[in-house]
Amino acid sequence: MTGKALSLSQRRRAARATLDELYKRATAAYIAEQKKPKPQRRSARQICNTISTAHKALTGDEFRLTHSTVLRHAKGGCSCVKFHEELQATLPEEDEKLVAYIMELADRGFPLSYKRLKEHAEEILKLQLEGDFEPLGKNWAEHWAQAHEDEISCYWSRTLDSKRGRAVNPTNNAEWWAMYKKVVLEHGIAAENVYTADETGFSTGLLGRERVMGGKGKKIQHQQRGGGRENITVLVTVSATGVSLPPLVIMKGQSFLVAWKQDDPLQAL
Repeated sequence: MTGKALSLSQRRRAARATLDELYKRATAAYIAEQKKPKPQRRSARQICNTISTAHKALTGDEFRLTHSTVLRHAKGGCSCVKFHEELQATLPEEDEKLVAYIMELADRGFPLSYKRLKEHAEEILKLQLEGDFEPLGKNWAEHWAQAHEDEISCYWSRTLDSKRGRAVNPTNNAEWWAMYKKVVLEHGIAAENVYTADETGFSTGLLGRERVMGGKGKKIQHQQRGGGRENITVLVTVSATGVSLPPLVIMKGQSFLVAWKQDDPLQAL
């Protein structure tokens, strides 16, 4: 089974890490060569070519190493990966706290945006650096989120009613299931007699955006829709065994005609 394709930023970071590892090997090999007699030494250029060729033969991926970079590393220069790590505005332990804070807010239905994440990180830095604080860069939040893709992801948010959001928490769920189990056991209720129901509403005239097709070269493709505001309610019911009842559709009306043909086995009308 194939996994999910890596994003462009993930592929770039993986390539950067591979290149950094190849430079480490090349630098170590060059330093070792300096201990040999001068006529027997390989040059930095030869070492780069050897390591690049061996890596391509093993993996099929081609990475070109420059001898000047190897010479710079051999003299104590740092790699690009290490350099960017040193430029990180937050410490590792604070990164862990920030990730935990993001997850907690998201679980409660108040996820952080890039702007709010940047503001929160700057508050941390103000407390740390005091007078030496400088505002974070414009794209800091995006880069920080990409660096933590193994733990967090970015989504298009969907609205959640506040009452529903406050009801969905571990304490309420645990209490509800405890009460449910008690009632079922006390009265010996079978699973096929346990039903749940939910309702949803939608408008006949107003719909959300959808991906449509049109002639090439347009900036906007308009889609005509009715301007009605009539709301329709649909009630769905399903049992604990997976048996569902036909959905009940409620539309606007002033009266109900018994003459309308429909199944009514319980004579509810």
